[in-house]
Order: sequence, then structure tokens, then C-alpha cells
Amino acid sequence: MIKFVPAEGASPAEGAKAKAQVQLLQRVLAALMSLLLRDYRSGDFHQRAYFRLFSGWLFDLNAPDPTLDPIQPQVLSAFCAAFHALQPARLPGFAFSWMELVSHRMFMPKLLLTKGQKGWPLMQRLLVGLFRFLHPFLSAAELSPPVRMLYRGALRVLLVLLHDFPEFLCDYHFAFCDVIPPSCIQMRNLILSAFPRNMRLPDPFTPNLKVDLLPEISQPPRILSSYSAALSSSGTLLTELDAFLKSRQPRAFLEELRLRLLGADGKCRVPLVNALVLHVGTHAIAALQSQPASQAAAGLTLGADGRLPAAGGRSVRGGALPLPQRGRQPAALPEQPHALLQLRAPLPLLRGGLRARAGADHARARRAAHRAPAAPVGAAHHLHRAHQEPALQLLVQGLHALRARDRAPLRERRALVHGHQIGRAHV
Repeated sequence: MIKFVPAEGASPAEGAKAKAQVQLLQRVLAALMSLLLRDYRSGDFHQRAYFRLFSGWLFDLNAPDPTLDPIQPQVLSAFCAAFHALQPARLPGFAFSWMELVSHRMFMPKLLLTKGQKGWPLMQRLLVGLFRFLHPFLSAAELSPPVRMLYRGALRVLLVLLHDFPEFLCDYHFAFCDVIPPSCIQMRNLILSAFPRNMRLPDPFTPNLKVDLLPEISQPPRILSSYSAALSSSGTLLTELDAFLKSRQPRAFLEELRLRLLGADGKCRVPLVNALVLHVGTHAIAALQSQPASQAAAGLTLGADGRLPAAGGRSVRGGALPLPQRGRQPAALPEQPHALLQLRAPLPLLRGGLRARAGADHARARRAAHRAPAAPVGAAHHLHRAHQEPALQLLVQGLHALRARDRAPLRERRALVHGHQIGRAHV
């Protein structure tokens, strides 16, 4: 019906047919959502049937077709509105089917590949809804099996985005990290590790690498999420903050700011703090670029009384903060290997792994291993190079105590030490 709907009252060249097709799709989706909500509230709800309907429509309406290609952005937008109305926070029993529909191969890639990146805000809104639903469960110490499975599904969706659309995670990382608990280190790292595909990261093992001198360090990151919305929703906080950053007046604003960042329960409002830090940092960088370097170094940080804070927490008048020397050479590494790298293994490593056998004398094998010479490891500054690493395959290192009654000698560096040659201070 959507494919062959006729245009009424106007010629197809005026776009009346495309508009009629989109309106018909919206009405069908609204009818299906109302039926889904009625079944969900009745208590006898089976999500598989509705998942099959949505999945079949995604295949049919996004397949290559000259009749449907002109309205593909509007079709994807209609499905986004339907999925946003059926998000897990409203219908927890539809959460698994909802996440599979959102990450569907006929929906998510086509939405993110729309012309002009018009589908990125829609996808960001859907993912934020998913993370907000998971937030109270992920903040708990233990996860139930259904929540754990939903969390693993969210990680897989982020992995797909990290591999195929890293720019999307880069541009909306601020909005995603606001709704992800700090305890979810793996999920946050997946988002924060994304970088554009046309960017080449510097080699961290480059000698005398100075990150502040790289040309890419001067390029500001693109943040598409509205980070100032949290400040604007807090009354006149954004206006008062901008006025204070320009004039540093009134001084009592800093004391009031600490209380305004707390919620009704006495806890800190994390999204508001993140927005505040980013807004102040953006203003500070713009101010540093517009004034001389001497004035910028003298006005980096101001306390509540307008003074520069000292290292001990007190404030000092005048004087600049001690800045690190930018031309300082890196610390020289010693040529001799570290003493911990010369420890001997308690058991020899076999190619096929260690297997316990009946009657095996493990104590004799341990003593034989301690008498074996240690493998050379080379200089310390060669340890990080893959082509110069020594053939050291010891997973467990141990120490062997040499006592006066021991008959077996112990090799210490290039000499053999017997038990009767040690004193009370030797171990």
C-alpha cells in the first residue's frame, strides 16, 4: 500500500505522492504501537510477533526500490520516532526486541549513512535512552542474568559503532558518558577510545615525543551534543557563569556554585558538573589564545578569593604557578637489567604445558630448576621493542631460600654459592 499509494489532489511532481506515502506509514506505525501498548498492559504480551512485524517492514521499506528511494530518510525518521516511543524505560518487556531492532542491519547503518549526517541525532537519542534504562542496574553491585545479557548486547552495539562509525562516537561522546555510570569502565573506554578514521595516532614509543607540539593538538574536537543544555536548564546559572568569567565578580559566586551543583538528595549532579567543566574549559582556551602568553601563565587558576592557589592548598598573592620545563630530556634508563628480571622460575616450562603424573617428584624438579642458569634478558631500554625482546617465557617467578644445611649449590650471577658459605644475613 505504501509503495503504490496514489497522489490525491496534485501531480506526483509536486511531491504529493511522497508525502502521502510517509503519512500512511506513520498511521500504520501508530496503529501498531497502540496495539502493542494494549497487549503489554493486559499482561499477556509476546514480543516476538511485534519484532517480526517491525523487522519485516524494515527489510521491505529499505530495500533498493526506485519508488521508495526518494522517501528513505523520512521512512527511517518514522521508525526512529516509533522506536523512541517504545524505548525500554517505558516498556521493559520489549527491551530485547527493541535493542535488536535499533541495531538492525537495515536500520542503524542506513540511518548513520544518511546524507548530511541527519540521522546522527536520531541514533544518539535512541542510544541515550538505552543507557538511561541501564543506568540504575549498572550502578548496582551485581547484575541479574537478563540485565547482564542486555548489557552485553549494548557492548556489541558499541563495538560495531567503534569499528564502522567511530566519528559518531567521537562527536557524541559527551552525551553518552553523561548517562553511563563511572563504574562501567569497559563501556566508557569503548566510547572514549574512538578516533576518526582519517586521523593517524602518533607512536607512543617515538623518542622525545612531545604531545603539545603535535599539529593535531591545536584542532578542537567536534562535540555535536548540546553540553550547555544542562546549564541552561538550571535557571540563571549559565548567565551568571558567563558574567563571572568575564569580570570575576561577584566573588561569592564560587561559594554559591558549589551548593548549586548538588541535587535534592545531597549528591553531586554529574551531568551538570561535566557541562560546567567543558564550558569553563572552552572559555579558558579562547581567553588564552586571545591574550599574550605571559598574562595567560599568570592567570591560569584563581581561587575563591582571587588568588593563585599554592601547592599546599593555600593562596598566594602575585607570582606564577610553577610550570614544568618543556625542553627537559626524558630520564635515562640504566643499562643493566632490573634485579626482578633476574629471578629464576620455580618450575621449567614445557611446550605442551604441565601435566601432573603419578609418582612425579615435583620437589626434585623445583630444585633442578633453581640450579639452572637464568636466561639473559638484555638491556632495560630494549625491553619494549618487539624485534629485540629476549626469549623470556616465564609466567611465574619465584625466590629460592638457601640455608646452611642445603647441599645443593645455588647459582648467584656467575658464581656458585654453597650452603656452608653463607652467614646468618644471607637468605
